[in-house]
Order: sequence, then C-alpha cells, then structure tokens
Amino acid sequence: MGQANGLVATDAGMQVLWHRKPFSHVVDYDTWDEELLEDGGIPRHIEAGSMVPLSTGMDGAWEYIVRWGADAALTEAEQQHVVVRSEPYLLVSETDVRVSGIEHITGNAEEDEGFPVQLEPGRWSVTTHLIDAEAFGEPLDFVVLIKPSTGQERYRTSEQPFERK
Repeated sequence: MGQANGLVATDAGMQVLWHRKPFSHVVDYDTWDEELLEDGGIPRHIEAGSMVPLSTGMDGAWEYIVRWGADAALTEAEQQHVVVRSEPYLLVSETDVRVSGIEHITGNAEEDEGFPVQLEPGRWSVTTHLIDAEAFGEPLDFVVLIKPSTGQERYRTSEQPFERK
C-alpha cells in the first residue's frame, strides 16, 4: 500500500485528484478556463476519470491522506471519526497524479501545488472520507482511498463528492 499526505489549499472551492496528461496543454488561465469551465469541462473530466473532486465546495486549506493499492483502508481510529464518505469515482491514471486545488491544474510541472501520488497507470476506484478532525484529535480532514477498479463499480459523476442533506 502506498501513502502520501499534505495540506491542500484552494481559493476556487474544490480540491481534486487529477493526472497531468489530459491537461498537458493547460499553460495559462485562458487554456485552463477553456479546458475546465467551458463546454461542461469539469463534469466531462470527472466522467472520463481524469479528475476526481475531493472537497466540500469551500475555500480554504485541509489536511489530506491518500492511500492506494488493493489493501488501502482506513485505520480503526479513522473509521470511528468518519463524518461522511463519497460513493466511488473513476480515476484513469496514465501519468503524474496529484492532489491540489482545481485552480492549480496545469500541464507545467514547475508550477505544481499540492502533492504527488505515486500511482501506477490503470483504472482506479476512489472514495473520499471526511474526518471529524476535532474529535479525531489530529490535523486530518480527509482520507482518500484508491483501489484497483473491478470493472463492476457504478461511478459517481457529481462535482460534489458528498450528498447534501
């Protein structure tokens, strides 16, 4: 099982797990806007598996742990402090997977924000778990689990990872 973690900030209301190849041509705000905001870009990338929304839709910075592999799981303590979990999302990784604010998606590695996830190429099933950090007693807000896709999953395609009640 692999693991990566870090503090991830956004001023655009969305942290995402994404891989660089589909965004290799994004080099400035105009190309970012054209790729993600025009013609339903965000939903298109979610459905294709090139980007997974992870956050609650608010600006700010949160602590993330990402675990991947067939045995990726929550710890016992994390399980006790899950507030809500997402349904699975599809991630099709080919290259350079990262967690960052959506506004930091770029084809230029020198401009990277967030942190890398050393994921092998393939089809993956991603679930996000919101943790009650105060009750947990540690600075941890989200745990993201990435497991190999079985090909049988139904994937969520909403820009909001959690159902609003």
